[in-house]
Amino acid sequence: MILVAMLMLSLLSSIDIAELQETIDVDESSARAGADAEVIAITNPKETVCTQAGCRNTLNAGEATNFEAFIQNSGDVDITEMSYSVTVYLDDGTGGQSMIAKDSAGNDLHWENTDVICGSASLCDFTSLAASGVLGGGKYTLMYGGNPIVWTPIPGDYIIQISADTPSDVDAGNDAQTIEVTVVNWYDIQVDLSWDSGETAESGPGVKAWTLSVLANGSDTFNPREVVIRLKAGGDVTALTSTVDGDIYGGAFHDVTVGTSTTVETFTNVSTEPPTITNATRNVLAYNTEWTYTGELTFDSNKSDSTYELTAQLLSYTQYSQWDSCIETDPATNETLNHICEEEFTQDSYPETNEDEILGSASTYHDIRVARMTVAQGYNEDGTGNPTSMMSDDAPGDLNVGVSYFHVEVEHRGSDPSQNYAWNATLTVTDEAGQSQTVTANSCEAGVEPAYTYKQLGTALYDSDGDGNPDQPGELTGYACMMVNLDSGEHTFSVDLELVHKDALDARPSNNDRTMTVNVRNNNPLILSLDLMNEGDLFTNQEEPLQLSAQVFDVDEPSGLGLEYSWTYSGAALPGCERSTTSQTCTIPVLDAYVLDFPISFTVYDSNGGSTSEEMMLFIWNNGGASATTDSGLSVSYALKYKAPDAFSLTATDADLSNYENKELPGYSGTYSAVGAIDYAPSTTYSASDVLEQSMEVTLAKSLEATSLWYVTDSGLWTLIVAEPTDVDATTEMFAYDIPADSPVLSAGALVLMGGSLAQADVPDASITAFSAAAAKGGAIVLNWNVSGTMLASDSIDVTICEG
Repeated sequence: MILVAMLMLSLLSSIDIAELQETIDVDESSARAGADAEVIAITNPKETVCTQAGCRNTLNAGEATNFEAFIQNSGDVDITEMSYSVTVYLDDGTGGQSMIAKDSAGNDLHWENTDVICGSASLCDFTSLAASGVLGGGKYTLMYGGNPIVWTPIPGDYIIQISADTPSDVDAGNDAQTIEVTVVNWYDIQVDLSWDSGETAESGPGVKAWTLSVLANGSDTFNPREVVIRLKAGGDVTALTSTVDGDIYGGAFHDVTVGTSTTVETFTNVSTEPPTITNATRNVLAYNTEWTYTGELTFDSNKSDSTYELTAQLLSYTQYSQWDSCIETDPATNETLNHICEEEFTQDSYPETNEDEILGSASTYHDIRVARMTVAQGYNEDGTGNPTSMMSDDAPGDLNVGVSYFHVEVEHRGSDPSQNYAWNATLTVTDEAGQSQTVTANSCEAGVEPAYTYKQLGTALYDSDGDGNPDQPGELTGYACMMVNLDSGEHTFSVDLELVHKDALDARPSNNDRTMTVNVRNNNPLILSLDLMNEGDLFTNQEEPLQLSAQVFDVDEPSGLGLEYSWTYSGAALPGCERSTTSQTCTIPVLDAYVLDFPISFTVYDSNGGSTSEEMMLFIWNNGGASATTDSGLSVSYALKYKAPDAFSLTATDADLSNYENKELPGYSGTYSAVGAIDYAPSTTYSASDVLEQSMEVTLAKSLEATSLWYVTDSGLWTLIVAEPTDVDATTEMFAYDIPADSPVLSAGALVLMGGSLAQADVPDASITAFSAAAAKGGAIVLNWNVSGTMLASDSIDVTICEG
């Protein structure tokens, strides 16, 4: 304590007494010990993204949706108890959470499953989740009461939050994820053509009666106007009539305006008060009320192989509302006028229901067709595992990059189900650069359940092994698929179905081709945490190497098999941590080049060209030191861990011993003389805040018989550094001094080796007694006192006179 106080007195101006701050700026989330339930990503519903071009990944009102997420144990201990919850909030208009939304019955849209993980397999879905494990092995459908959680939304903007909780969670900051979702109304004009006989395909002689049905459907009241359906006959048709319009085969097509003639508002001018309303007559298709149009088709009966078809397609319709096209700006007042007007549309929310066809032939009508195309996703990089999402061409949407299965459903559409057809399908996937992958297939034995092995299309037995004996029944539906690795960008999926049966000719080849073009998005990998595995401060040339680790996750590659990692400093790869599939951890020595701020960049790359980077800022102390030896052989060594890139050095020269003869030493009685003395000076006197730790050693010959080491400042202040030496060998000894924490570098001064045993000074016992003060003539003050006890030579008497 005496030494610290004296150093502070001598070097007060250079001492920074602020507490040392932690300088390692890293995410230590995975260095935590314990279980950690982390919601990594919400994968269903997808987050709505809006730009000036519009919004994608919106939900349709009234269509039920489930909730899917990746939930991982990011800790290093198994989770043995866990719950999760799903909450749907109203958006406050700024992308933040407002109140909890409610369903149609007024109940909060909040579900909490407390039986996710527990010790009882009969009560909970799981009994544990291992460290680094993902709940359910991947993308997981959230459950409540034993069933998937279902939300049937109404229009609006929402915030969806999924959170997980475990009693032993060591990081509550990663327990939840939120996404923004927009729900919109949907409208659909459903067009349906059918033979009145109920047959899928007509055959045989006679006039064929048909019915066109049109229905306006939607999540909200939808009364479209002037709905135009185009009827078109093809093949060997000789006549086409309707019960309303008579002959409708005079041209290449016949357009039917659907609905009931009604007087309605067609324009509302809001510039007047009250607004001026214009009325007119329009054909209106009433909401959820089927409208029908019937007729008959006649074909050429003189041809035994006559075929025919009738198609119906939605051309256009109008709606009445405040559209952008209705807006007008008053030139006199510059006022914006939002009139109400009609606007024409050519497509609704579900284009796949906007057309239909019916087919037939004079005899047996031979036909197979492509019924549906689907892309299944969520597999491991090698194509193993089960799909976690499927997108079909009847409800197209964005796809993710990665291994996918292009799956095609084909079906028998002939008039005679017992007429079997052999078939093949050519599947092609073309990326935006025009590069194609093509496979000819008639089975799908892996990737999509249930597995399908080739069969002819039909219901009759056929010879499956070529031995001449029918042994295998056909099926009316078949499947073909191909595995493909999708990268980002626009992709076109197409299929060409071929009827290869030698005894039949496909009467309707136009339904053997199908194409869809969709956008494929790459979800960049996520960096969950960057971790420094070392404990304590870091310094150059330390014995323990620097150990770094990262936790990552990729929605498109849940197994992580296709991910690569790299660690860099100043743009160059750290030795041994170059980009590879094994560099998720990095171990390197702490070199001098890394001193002070040491920013390390970690990058994870997926196999589809995506990458994510994050920087970890470390601080490396300079582990330096210096030594010097005087002409007389006295050696001074200074070990220093400090905050500066420059090298530390010192000088040491023999001092004049006569300056240190017969000296009284503070705290000790008697006089002492130096047996050795060093004039010491450091290259830089670093402040306390720039020093992590420091020590000094003075080595000398035992023959000097030094008993203590003292530090003497230039102002003559003496401080005992080390009271006794330690042996180095038979002829050498050393004074080792661990400089106290929060101290600056020892400034220039003398290191004095004193001889003789130190004698502790007597304890002072002198005191002042009988003190008095009295006024005297001329303003003088007379003071009197006595001294009791024995005064030491170092004792003195101070008299202080205070005013007032």
